[in-house]
Amino acid sequence: MAEDKAIQEAVYASIELSDIEQNVNKRIAEKTENIQSLISLNTNFIRSASTYEGMAEHEPLMSEINKILENNEELKIKQNQIEEIQEEIKNFSDNRDNLYAEYQKQIQDATKRFQDIESQITQHNQNSDWGNPSWVATRQNLYNQRINMFYDRFAKFEDPTLEKTKDINSLNLEIFSIKNNATTKA
Repeated sequence: MAEDKAIQEAVYASIELSDIEQNVNKRIAEKTENIQSLISLNTNFIRSASTYEGMAEHEPLMSEINKILENNEELKIKQNQIEEIQEEIKNFSDNRDNLYAEYQKQIQDATKRFQDIESQITQHNQNSDWGNPSWVATRQNLYNQRINMFYDRFAKFEDPTLEKTKDINSLNLEIFSIKNNATTKA
């Protein structure tokens, strides 16, 4: 009888422990509900950050990386710089015809000014008076103007697109580095 009573108490204790275990497991499941999907992930993939879309590890890893990058001011600054440069390229592209027409007008004006100074030099030299210091100074002044104007006629039309594209590529490399560091932190 004492033996039966001891067995009976052991059974009740076992049932009670089983209920406690179920309650604990239920509470653990409730508390860890939001991370249950992470349990089956391969940590080697996550550590090496070598995932691709479709892998179970990809979405949680990308989520962590995005959380890290979300408040990265340096990244935001670089992205804003890229947007500004792209806007400059677009503005230039939209106004290229007007800018080129203005450039052509400047070249024509420079050519006309150069021809005018050539004409003034020719007229001045027709009345040569080498002994007159004023005449010599005027001649020298005209020749100096001619030299200064000479290259204005050959100014190149500046298309900033290539330089701006290089700037964007450089910023993209910096952004890649920032994202790579975030991947390492994740």
